[in-house]
Amino acid sequence: DGTDTDRLTPVRVADLNGAVAISAGENFSCAITADGRLWTWGTNRYGELGDGFPDAWSPFVGPIPGLAGFQSFRCSVRSGVAMRSDGTVWGWGRNYEGQLGDGTFATRTQPVLVVNETANDALDLNPQVANSIRHRSRRDGGKRPLSHDIYCSPTIDGGK
Repeated sequence: DGTDTDRLTPVRVADLNGAVAISAGENFSCAITADGRLWTWGTNRYGELGDGFPDAWSPFVGPIPGLAGFQSFRCSVRSGVAMRSDGTVWGWGRNYEGQLGDGTFATRTQPVLVVNETANDALDLNPQVANSIRHRSRRDGGKRPLSHDIYCSPTIDGGK
């Protein structure tokens, strides 16, 4: 709501219009709008806002700069991941356990393209591509491609 006042009841997020989904991390939140832009607000100690300015916080909602065309996303404790309409997966924020999936343990203050080490290429969710993510369930033995759900590291929040 543009302040740092604790609220015991819901308030409208100021300057956020057209949101179609929302997710909350530990002390930050993300929303996606109908035009595929990601918006963030809150704490930014580990780059949670994806704006390139760590160690700052913002009670004001703002878009993650430079990227658009997202169709799904997920905020975890101190990081976020999102999938664009082209199937590419992007991650940002704290990465101490490698939860962003970019092959490093480096904190990312802006979204980075997730890399699949075995394919040595960008990770995507396209079932026609050899390096696509596959959902491993007991029913299908991991053969069904993951559709529009984003899964984070199980060490963070149970995997989804």
